[in-house]
Amino acid sequence: MLKCDCITTAPFDEHHDVIVDDEGLLKTPIVGLFETPDGGEYAGNGLIVGFNDDGDWISHKLNFETVKNSIRFIQYVRLNGTLLKIVLQPSNVKR
Repeated sequence: MLKCDCITTAPFDEHHDVIVDDEGLLKTPIVGLFETPDGGEYAGNGLIVGFNDDGDWISHKLNFETVKNSIRFIQYVRLNGTLLKIVLQPSNVKR
């Protein structure tokens, strides 16, 4: 589903993880740069899952607005020798 060879998990909240491409930041060009609620930066596709008391992944119960407001899409731009982090507006993010 993520179109990658190696995955890692990033915390979304106390009941959910984001499964991400562990090598996404190593690919050229970097596509789909995003930040999880804990501040981790990842590239590529991500998959949000819930987990049960045994630590097994299950379907999440989050609504679209919660996800949209928690994941920040970002881009880095170099301006006059300074690297700037730009947060992209989620207004065009669709279900």
